[in-house]
Amino acid sequence: MYEQGDAPTFSIESWTSVKNSLGLDFPTVPYLIDGESNVTDPYAIMVYITHAYVPELLGKTPEETGQMDMIYSQLKEIKSAITGPCYTQTDKGALAAQALVKIEPILQFMGKKDYLFGTELKYLDFYLLEMFDFIQWLTDNKFFTEQKTVARYVKRVKGLRQMKRYIKSDRYLEKPFNNKVAKLNNM
Repeated sequence: MYEQGDAPTFSIESWTSVKNSLGLDFPTVPYLIDGESNVTDPYAIMVYITHAYVPELLGKTPEETGQMDMIYSQLKEIKSAITGPCYTQTDKGALAAQALVKIEPILQFMGKKDYLFGTELKYLDFYLLEMFDFIQWLTDNKFFTEQKTVARYVKRVKGLRQMKRYIKSDRYLEKPFNNKVAKLNNM
């Protein structure tokens, strides 16, 4: 794994500051600039960072890679279903109930595995961790209490040496999960 200081530069800034000033092929936020490479789109950034800096977190076979892509598609759909309404409604309880229904297939898939795909950590575990933290917030801190397997998973991932160091750093932002225009959990 890379050490602090070896990471690429990335930033989340306002759309107008990015639109045409950085020479990005598809200007948007977030974006990543790593030497001569520039990448936009959260998924593309995750995959780029993983390939470039921690390839051991990728699938090792076409079957694993296919399964990871399939699960990412499910996670992205869930994230959209529970994040989008934060920008249009303020009923946190209703959104929490929806989140619990939406995440159930992922919980079934995980079962009692150490990580999302078994005994080895993969890059999507970090995406799932953020989603679990968001659902924990939506449920007023009841999700981990009611889902012991999830609580153990979160403790395991946050207990990784690099994660503990990151969480203690000034770069870690526990929340908000949404930007300032959201009606729920905004800046």
